[in-house]
Amino acid sequence: MLEQRGIVYRTIGLTIGTVVAYVDSRPTWDDTGVTAGILVLGAAVLGAVHPRRAWLTGLAVGLPMVVVSLPGTYHLGSLVAVAIAVAGAMGGASVGRALGRRDAGQVGSERGCGRDERPAG
Repeated sequence: MLEQRGIVYRTIGLTIGTVVAYVDSRPTWDDTGVTAGILVLGAAVLGAVHPRRAWLTGLAVGLPMVVVSLPGTYHLGSLVAVAIAVAGAMGGASVGRALGRRDAGQVGSERGCGRDERPAG
């Protein structure tokens, strides 16, 4: 169950990255700050919600920028988008762990419980 949630969140991240890459590739779009902000914010939110393997979530958000922009221009500057997304996801994962997300590989995370379920006595 835990890995299925990871796949769902990475699919959402891939969708966010693909939409941002598409918008960024339009000739009328020329706002790098907004693009980077959306990448880092989207990756951070997904990293906070699902901290386990946040670096994969960051790759899922950032790699579509490389796939869309690299073939046409051969400009390696789009690789910065991957670094920004991974940094955002890792930062979000840190916040998620600090807030007590239980899917960060801690005891009881498979069941989503927040406490030890041993019987008293």
